[in-house]
Amino acid sequence: MIIAVDFDGTIVEHKYPAIGKEIPFAFETLRKLQTEHHKLILWLSLTHISEPTRPRLISYAVFCL
Repeated sequence: MIIAVDFDGTIVEHKYPAIGKEIPFAFETLRKLQTEHHKLILWLSLTHISEPTRPRLISYAVFCL
């Protein structure tokens, strides 16, 4: 199965422009899905990619998966 996962509000608390705290069990659940051979797509809103905070957020989001 292919699953799209939103970053803010699903994996971490929505605290834009800061990075929110991890939502309990989100990372563990995503890792379990990966070990079961599901494909995960990280869904990011990149509307304001030129904002100074955005590259840091993207780097953190990619690190999470």
